[in-house]
Amino acid sequence: MVVEWDSLEMSMEALARDYLKHFTLLRDELRLSWINRPLGIYQSFFFGDAPTVPQPPFEHTTRQSQGDFVLMDLRGNLFIDAGIVISQADWSFDFHLLVMNSMKGHAPGA
Repeated sequence: MVVEWDSLEMSMEALARDYLKHFTLLRDELRLSWINRPLGIYQSFFFGDAPTVPQPPFEHTTRQSQGDFVLMDLRGNLFIDAGIVISQADWSFDFHLLVMNSMKGHAPGA
């Protein structure tokens, strides 16, 4: 859950910094106010308090972004702990989770 909150913070900060016309992130200590103008989202929530956001933190920000996102952890090997595919073509979490490990999927020539 800590990494989900880190990803939410990093994503919102980057969107607000890089796309000023579309996104705003305001902070008042642990209270965050998020504005996503294209989607009409205006909300306040408390950083680290999951019930104050509509979905889990990682899902909440990735639903508002373009791209495929993966949270990975190195525990002797790389493990996929969470992910969301926005523009799937020939890539699937099921295949990577059930058939391949991440080192095979990202090895040279893969």
